Amino acid sequence: MLKINNKRQGEYLLLGGSILGGGGGGSVEEGRKALDWALEVGSVPIIPPHKLPGDTIVATVALVGPPSTTESYPRPEVFTRAFQKLQANYPEEISGVITNENGGYASINGFCQAMAYGLHLVDCPCNGRAHPLGLMGGMGLHLEEDYLSWQAAVGPNDKELSFRGNIERGSKMVVEMAETQNAMIAVARNPVELSYARAHGAPGALEMAYKLGYEVTEGVPLGGMEAAKVAVRFLRGNFIGPGRIEELERNPKGGLDLGYVRISGLEAEAIFCNEFITLSQEDNLRAVFPDLITMFDKKTGWPVAAGEIEKGQEVVVITVPAKNLLLGAGSKDLDLIEVLQHILTHELGKKISLQKGEKT
Repeated sequence: MLKINNKRQGEYLLLGGSILGGGGGGSVEEGRKALDWALEVGSVPIIPPHKLPGDTIVATVALVGPPSTTESYPRPEVFTRAFQKLQANYPEEISGVITNENGGYASINGFCQAMAYGLHLVDCPCNGRAHPLGLMGGMGLHLEEDYLSWQAAVGPNDKELSFRGNIERGSKMVVEMAETQNAMIAVARNPVELSYARAHGAPGALEMAYKLGYEVTEGVPLGGMEAAKVAVRFLRGNFIGPGRIEELERNPKGGLDLGYVRISGLEAEAIFCNEFITLSQEDNLRAVFPDLITMFDKKTGWPVAAGEIEKGQEVVVITVPAKNLLLGAGSKDLDLIEVLQHILTHELGKKISLQKGEKT
């Protein structure tokens, strides 16, 4: 069992999560604040899913909204209140929490809730990498005809939302709440039996992030080139190389950060929707979601979030094939990938292909 006893161990998880975030998954700096809050209570055990009974009820905890928002992230107390609100409405006892994804913040989603209420923090994220659409973190529950979704969300100024009903409608309402407030929203949602999460989520993805962060930590002080090379070896990925952000367009819309970057030195373009979705060189797709595309800051050695990347920034780019990642059902759903393609094409005003080998 993985146990986070101190900030150094927590940094391994934040670093590995940031790499697997692929440009998304929230702010590392905000993640550190939540980590500190949880560690003040005590050490944080992360429980392998096979160590608990299959009928254990677990809820997904998440952060929803455009990562580039200038609004403050929810305080740890807000995350705990969202869970408390969900439990107050849900008719059964929720014994555990799982995060929706890996990321700079997302990998420690659930730390505060687990420590505040004595819950099991289970290593069974909905997805082992970060993803742009809420339903991609739903483990395929939108395909379960009889599933009734329960959701609770708390935003800035303590504005709250409670929902029971169709999972797609509930997810849309949360995104609309984030868009209206231009803020990140704390969410607790979709209680299920752990057996379902094991079958449709990404068991072991937090341990993978921790081990990745542990390996890459030594390379970070040497800069992005070395950190990227260590990550490529660990994940069996592809080293694309160093470059400079020559052009940047970012357009927050619909609770998402949409846009693209052009990278001189690599003659490459990356399109993002919270996360980096495609990487093209000479009009040929080198990687496309759910492949992982991660950019490291060349100086600091840390991964760069799409919502924080800047024009003129020097980066080092890697990609990792989807087959080498731990993926939940939502990120492999072809219908959801088609929805993502439609959003990108419509909002960016040009044909966006999410099929390798096709030109964009």
